[in-house]
Amino acid sequence: MFGKEEVKVFLDKDFLGKEEIGVHPNDNTASVYLKTADLMQIIKEHGNSLEVLSFA
Repeated sequence: MFGKEEVKVFLDKDFLGKEEIGVHPNDNTASVYLKTADLMQIIKEHGNSLEVLSFA
């Protein structure tokens, strides 16, 4: 589908304690709410890297 990793995603570890996360897909006209685990899985399924860090 995609070539080598297209995007590197860094997620704050505090999000892991949240059941859902709201995101804006490409613009601010709508919000989509996903289970945090589902969002992480989607990122990985699309061949992108995901790293969880502490930004605090």
